[in-house]
Amino acid sequence: MNWIKNTALFLCSILFSLIVLEVGMRFVFPDKLAVQRDHSDPLMPRQSAGALKDPAFRSTATFDSTGLRVNPNNCANVVDRRILIVGDSNIAALFLNDGLDLSAQLAQLLNETGCVIVDSFGVAGYGPDQSVFAATHLLKAQHYDDVIFHIFADNDAGDLLRNNYPLENGRLTNTGYCHPNRSFLDRLVLPQAGRKLYYAATGKILDWHSLRHSLGDDARCLASDVTTVGSQFDQLQARAVNDLKINQANGAQAYMNDRFDVEFACQSSPVSQQIAMSKMSAIVQGVLDLATEKSFNPMFLLQPSEFDVTANHADLSQDIQTSCPNYAPTNNTDFFVQAIGEKVAMINLYDAFSDCGDCFYTMAEAGGDNHWNAYGIGVAAKELATVLAR
Repeated sequence: MNWIKNTALFLCSILFSLIVLEVGMRFVFPDKLAVQRDHSDPLMPRQSAGALKDPAFRSTATFDSTGLRVNPNNCANVVDRRILIVGDSNIAALFLNDGLDLSAQLAQLLNETGCVIVDSFGVAGYGPDQSVFAATHLLKAQHYDDVIFHIFADNDAGDLLRNNYPLENGRLTNTGYCHPNRSFLDRLVLPQAGRKLYYAATGKILDWHSLRHSLGDDARCLASDVTTVGSQFDQLQARAVNDLKINQANGAQAYMNDRFDVEFACQSSPVSQQIAMSKMSAIVQGVLDLATEKSFNPMFLLQPSEFDVTANHADLSQDIQTSCPNYAPTNNTDFFVQAIGEKVAMINLYDAFSDCGDCFYTMAEAGGDNHWNAYGIGVAAKELATVLAR
């Protein structure tokens, strides 16, 4: 019986050690368990309300209960103009402190000559389709004179396939969204640390999440297989093939499941381009209809991919350039330029960001992060302020 007692003592000591380690890590990393996305609305995910901290960037981003980023630079007097910006993680800008995101920098510039309020609604993982859905919802409660639809020409074309909102009578229909189900392991710091160590050691993602659909259609939510075999181009190309298969099977992926849109950069999948173009055309028309209904000036803000305009991630950029003969650094932005045409006003930041390595986070600063930084946002804010002042 001694072996049973010894085994029990050994297991209890391990369990006690894990509990002590978990408690200690919670004390050292108090923000690791914060829930950054609010999925209570089945049609519109948003950033969670309150102060969201990003330990990697040592930043604090504050959001109100509607998902709008708190803007300390908004005018507090009689308002001359209200502007809304909708978009993805570049607009949410969790990596920057309050006062440095696009809405704040734009408000600071515009309030030099007037009294302007600039609100921004950004959610990490959003595609152009979800941005229009969000604007439609927000405009029910507040009138805006201008609405700026941000597009990230890095993963937004592929988002149209991955989100896979249905087209009905030439319009996209909001049928809910897929997201990872928050499990018991997500409520513990230790498993998350172990998952990061596993990824660092093997390059493979240890995923324990199941996918849920916000309106209950869980069977439609599918995960694209992630491969770590071959070059970075090979891995991206494999994802592109899987994403198209899921789309054509009427499946949808978790809305934050982004990647560089290699099939658009390389023009290697005419079917994917055709699907995305049809949905982007519906988005443009939807923006025009919404602008007429709610009486605002619409504008698209087109942000290029860091991989296409800088050498900050030279290994990936060179891998793509040498692996696909049809690659051109303008392909991703040209897709949206063609889709939007002259139907809606557009600011294309490609030239402003070309060779601007300082506009994005570098490998040394943030690893593989591909967001613009405070300086790059400042460049965009100046471009916007110039156009809006006309």
